[in-house]
Amino acid sequence: MLARERHQGNTQPMTDYKSAKRHLHEKGWSYRTAAVVLGVHYTHLARVLTGRRVSKSLLRRIYEIPSRQIQPQSRL
Repeated sequence: MLARERHQGNTQPMTDYKSAKRHLHEKGWSYRTAAVVLGVHYTHLARVLTGRRVSKSLLRRIYEIPSRQIQPQSRL
């Protein structure tokens, strides 16, 4: 929990990150590939999705991300 949340009287940590993490997984995204599309570093995304950081705007964008279109890889 962040210090500013404690000062505002919010003693409950935000748990939306758990459903956002599940949503991202169901759409077929990994942290690294989703981070590129979301415009953030993958470590920031990982910290938000594990509850170590709070970012309401990033959580909102995760819910707006489309299903991942997997490109077939050509063999060399």
